[in-house]
Amino acid sequence: MSPRHRIPNALLLLLTLLTNSLPHLQAASGRSLPARFSRDQSGGGAGRPSLKRPTLLTFHGFVEDGQGRQPIILHVLIKAKRLPDGSFSVRAVSYAERVSLQSDEQFAPNPTRMETFLEYQAGTDQQWQSLQLLMLGVLNPQGPFVQQVEVPLGVNVKNLRLRVLDWPIFHTIDLHKLANNGLHGQYMKLDGPFQHGVVMSDIHGIETTAAAQLLASHMAHHLALGFDQYVVYTRGPEIFEALVANSVTANYIQAGLLQLVTMESLQVPSYDDRRTDKTYAFHQSYDPMKLIAYNHAALMFWGDRFRLAVLDPDEFWSSHQSHSHVSTWFDTCFPYADLLMSTRAEVVCNECPLNGGTELSYLQQQWDESNPTAVLEHWSKVVTFSQDPKSIFWPDKVSQVWLHRPNLLPGSHSVLVTIDESQREVVHADSCVYVVHMYNLFKHRIPNDMTSVYNPLRWLMQ
Repeated sequence: MSPRHRIPNALLLLLTLLTNSLPHLQAASGRSLPARFSRDQSGGGAGRPSLKRPTLLTFHGFVEDGQGRQPIILHVLIKAKRLPDGSFSVRAVSYAERVSLQSDEQFAPNPTRMETFLEYQAGTDQQWQSLQLLMLGVLNPQGPFVQQVEVPLGVNVKNLRLRVLDWPIFHTIDLHKLANNGLHGQYMKLDGPFQHGVVMSDIHGIETTAAAQLLASHMAHHLALGFDQYVVYTRGPEIFEALVANSVTANYIQAGLLQLVTMESLQVPSYDDRRTDKTYAFHQSYDPMKLIAYNHAALMFWGDRFRLAVLDPDEFWSSHQSHSHVSTWFDTCFPYADLLMSTRAEVVCNECPLNGGTELSYLQQQWDESNPTAVLEHWSKVVTFSQDPKSIFWPDKVSQVWLHRPNLLPGSHSVLVTIDESQREVVHADSCVYVVHMYNLFKHRIPNDMTSVYNPLRWLMQ
């Protein structure tokens, strides 16, 4: 067994809104884009941390899987929202890890059942009674698992016990405190306008300065489309330091538009990279960093009238000029959709040197902090299409988020936007929206000079 390293008592780095007034710059397209702000001359460029988050509780126990009785560590993220009648709705995300990880094992076991209960007393001299958190739907049996329970009026919500299976350990919780710890207030938002966020977990494996520049352009583009917030999951201090050093991303952090969450704070262990299979991230069927990040974000915005887009840093939502705001994709193009999925147009750089290098180095050379979206216009040559969809979803209407596709709850509605491949060009479904993927950005997957079409729609800037 290889050693692993856990940072104890790590702080969840959620950076709060420090200013409500954002300067704007005028992009070449004429669209007004949130951009760079003046740096804080009194100190660092990042705001102070906030502890507003789902509460993380940890259990040690056993579970039955295909190999018998296995010792595991179970992490439970829990959040409560108060309903208008005064009762509470509670949702939890749980994920298990093996106590010891052999070279041929994955991060998570394959548990057959993970029942979780809230116990309460009608009086101090009464027996404890149980409310079971119901599993909402499972796409993959390794988790993370999403469970929910409605706690009726009359239950003493200030002294509840959270239990798992028949394990002797329990955690005492207070639903009032959990609800007050939410990012957007204690009450469940049942109506009103939606806000929109982008969730990203994979900006690792590339040079950190380039990662910060790419994220700055990614954010400027999607903020111009009406997205309100980014949540980026990081491991280690290097990427955070690069984001603070970049003037654009530093100001997004300072303005509360970019929230950073450390994987250490979610107790996702980092395994020794001398292992033959490198690290947890190289497991083909189960990538705990992405899956835990996506499900954590869905829980963080559950009950708050937020829709979330799950993207990699080389993927971008795009729209026709007449539908250049994310809210119109749902209000006008696809009303009543709780989940919007789109296939992808694979694009390469129009004029990058054909010298075998990556397109990322070209992005770095052309990147301009005064207009971080301008460099994106160099990518519009469509070379192929992918049927692997990316999604925007309402967390209240989904359960487990598996990779980039959430599990839709019964009674909810989804829409799949497809690209017309027969015409070898990007055709908007209902002239609305689709996804673009920078196919060669990180590695040379396909020749730039292969037979292709030049996209007649300027996919990023209209």
